[in-house]
Amino acid sequence: MRLSKRRVVLSASTGLFALLAGCTALNRPYPAKRCFALETPQRPERVNPPASATMRVRQFRVSPPYHQPQFVYRLGEAEFKRDYYVEFIAPPSELVTDQAIAWLCDSGAFRTTCAGSSAADHDLVLEAVVTSLYGDYTDATAPQAVLSIHFFLLAEGGTRTNVVFDRTYSEHVSVGGEEPDKLVRGWSQGLQRILTTLEADLRGASLVSVARAQNERNR
Repeated sequence: MRLSKRRVVLSASTGLFALLAGCTALNRPYPAKRCFALETPQRPERVNPPASATMRVRQFRVSPPYHQPQFVYRLGEAEFKRDYYVEFIAPPSELVTDQAIAWLCDSGAFRTTCAGSSAADHDLVLEAVVTSLYGDYTDATAPQAVLSIHFFLLAEGGTRTNVVFDRTYSEHVSVGGEEPDKLVRGWSQGLQRILTTLEADLRGASLVSVARAQNERNR
């Protein structure tokens, strides 16, 4: 009889400890979310004189699975992981578009560069699709920030729209570690390189002339 009572007491104590341990686990706080923004480290050198054309930049699109704020990591040949505790402070489509508009405005490559929501008259329309935006950790010793953007420059006139520029730019930037701030720094550097090359390519006088000629034919 004494042995049975002792077993009851031990069982009750074990159950109480398990319950307390479970409550502690439930009350344990989740990791705090960290939010980051993309920023081009440097500003472009202003061009003088600018092209006479005006350009409207429409909101960029971002291909799945990179269109959500959460960071995406590539871990293997076809293995990706989404980080729900590290994310962009705004949708990546907005961040990349805003940086592109600011860069082209500061460069002075065009007489006017405005956002897609603007009602201002324009000669050209810039559209883009971000096709890659992830941290590549397939090689643990050499992680990279990967960014690819496909740009289209359109000449709108009358009832027709002509593509006068179609090009994809890709950057793989070594980040030197797994910390998210290093990954963001790599994406920002990659974006700066892409915008620098895009600006130089768009600045060609022949490109503007072709767009204006096509606009005139379509009117």
